[in-house]
Amino acid sequence: MAIEQLQDAVARVVGGDAAAVATLRSGTHAELVDAYAAAGPQVLRPAAVVRVLEALRSEEISPSQAQDWASFVRWGSLSGSGPASRADVEIEYDPGHETVVADAVARLDELGDLVDGTITPAEMEQLIARL
Repeated sequence: MAIEQLQDAVARVVGGDAAAVATLRSGTHAELVDAYAAAGPQVLRPAAVVRVLEALRSEEISPSQAQDWASFVRWGSLSGSGPASRADVEIEYDPGHETVVADAVARLDELGDLVDGTITPAEMEQLIARL
């Protein structure tokens, strides 16, 4: 895959486009690391997390897609296996909102777990309001 496509996907993912994670999966580990480096510093902002939460709430994305997105922006990895599953990238969180961003991302990363694997509508509203 072209590095430019992966670089664009990295920027879209950090901007809150959970569907763009699928594009990241199409690259190899080395391509993804190179694309991330070429994209320059990436900062996850509250608006991006709100975008994912709202897409999840309106069912534009599935809980699995939201969890994959959260896993990437939290751990720099893609769930599952394959050449790009461990991306080895580090995404910074907006320093002025680091705690609320980290809390919301962690909560999205729990989607699908046996314990705490769903987000209620009330919790969704709370997360959005905090951001």
